[in-house]
Amino acid sequence: MKRWLLRCTVLALAAGILVVPAGRALAGPAPQTAVRTDAMTPSIARVQIAASWFSGYAIKLNGSLWAWGNNVFGQLGLGDTRQRRLPTRVGRSTGWATIAAGEHCLAVKRDGSLWSWGSNDTGQLGLGSAKYGPHPRPQRVAGADWKAVGVGVEFSVALKRDGSLWTWGNNNLGALGQGTSTEELRYWRPTRVGRSSDWKAIAVGQDWVLALKRDGSLWAWGGNGLGQLGLGTTDDLAHPTPTRVGSDLDWTAISAGGVPSFAIKRDGSLWAWGGNGEGQLGLGDTVDHSVPTRVGTGSSWKAVAAAQAGGRALKRDGSLWAWGENGSGQLGLGDRVIRKAPTRVRGSGWAKIAAGSEFSLALKANGSFWAWGSDKTDQLGLRVLRNRLVPTKIASLQ
Repeated sequence: MKRWLLRCTVLALAAGILVVPAGRALAGPAPQTAVRTDAMTPSIARVQIAASWFSGYAIKLNGSLWAWGNNVFGQLGLGDTRQRRLPTRVGRSTGWATIAAGEHCLAVKRDGSLWSWGSNDTGQLGLGSAKYGPHPRPQRVAGADWKAVGVGVEFSVALKRDGSLWTWGNNNLGALGQGTSTEELRYWRPTRVGRSSDWKAIAVGQDWVLALKRDGSLWAWGGNGLGQLGLGTTDDLAHPTPTRVGSDLDWTAISAGGVPSFAIKRDGSLWAWGGNGEGQLGLGDTVDHSVPTRVGTGSSWKAVAAAQAGGRALKRDGSLWAWGENGSGQLGLGDRVIRKAPTRVRGSGWAKIAAGSEFSLALKANGSFWAWGSDKTDQLGLRVLRNRLVPTKIASLQ
């Protein structure tokens, strides 16, 4: 009951009914940070950005972790639940390597250790127990040699350096990939998925997961109500076991958000599938697609990030493109008009992109951080609580 009441409060806040800090407007995971597919300079490759529904995160070149925005679940990792208007440093460590964020956060340090904080009412922090209420400080999760992480609605997914895949938390619709869709089956510690040791990358959606293997094959499991698994169906059934998507062996990057799924192939082509009611797949229509469908004819895409209802993507020339829902200016195009196909965002030299709920974050090749879209809970890190319709530099992170 407490959890339900808190979610109702979050929804009211996000809608502007109240004026105190809010959480997520829609249930779902943090949309995924873009997966890098081409070579970058060593310095930019080590800098990271991530966006949850109403919070932002950055890892600087020196390995320090910074967080800002909504903090109702302690998801900023700052030891409390107070909202932050400006990027604030998380602890004193300079060893952070990557982060995935939602109502709870997972982060890996350069030494391969895994850390978690935020909400834990279904054991999604992997600490061996479930406990309602915020866990506002990073705590170490058992195990070593972790490589990549992803968060969904009350569940977590991670890869180790040996290519093994691990999940824990809520098993709604079989999101844990353990072969059963029993929601009551919850793993409070990381539990291995099968025996394969050739997993390469993961992307976590609201209640589903996409994953790549080293041979370039694409796999999916979990919920499939809008065809987001890419298996050719739009059923409301659970798919609790990793299932191969098609037969292609040239997938290189993946991203999953609120309803869309995206992927890039080795030839630089961009593909999309899943829910498309507002043109969020970038295909020029509003029809759901249950199999990977090519976005345009371009062949120079290098990274993609899925939002709640849209996408952001980078081309090899450093240009940034956006499409989908745009009510808060989250596409960065200077207006609030929906786009059903990729549209170029002004500026150049873009290197990485992340998409939150109604806002976007980006990193340029010169190391500068940028934000735009909704700023209801200071998720832009600009201290002004004002929406931005075009990319705006986060001065305090420079």
